Parts: sequence; structure tokens; C-alpha cells
Amino acid sequence: KPSMRFFSTLLGREASEEISQTQYWVDHISGTVRFAAAMEALEAALEPEVFLELGSTPTLLGMAKRFLRKGAKGEVWLPSLDPKVKDADSVAKA
Repeated sequence: KPSMRFFSTLLGREASEEISQTQYWVDHISGTVRFAAAMEALEAALEPEVFLELGSTPTLLGMAKRFLRKGAKGEVWLPSLDPKVKDADSVAKA
């Protein structure tokens, strides 16, 4: 069982023990991405105020903004890395 809550874009919901199974990760390679469903499940369960994308480019932040909190204000959306910004500065800001 994961030690922190994990929302799966394969399942489109919060995951638990299944992520420790090899077949989950095999399915993740070719399975349908359920990004919107996973983000909606995350929002409903945790009502986060800060979103941090871990990756080399901030690709998913824009997508997440379209799916979540339509019209809401006050969330913080942070990329961990951005090719337009020095890595150290981007990580420090995040």
C-alpha cells in the first residue's frame, strides 16, 4: 500500500495496492490515459490549493487548469522545471 495518496491516470481514480503490482505498470504503458478523471478525483478527495507538476516541462498544468475548478481562484500552479527558466530558479520557486 502506498504511504501517500496516489491518483492514477490509468484508473482515473485514487489507487492503492494495485500500484505495487507489475501488471498495473505493464497496463500503464499501453492503457488509456484518464487524466481528467484522475484530476477530478484528486480535487474531490483533497481539494488541493497547490498543484505542482514534476517533470521537465510544464505540459500538464495547462490541461489540469481546464478540467478543474472552473471559475475558482486562488490555486497555485507550479512547474518543477521549465525550459524557459534556469533549473535552479524554477525548483527554488516551486
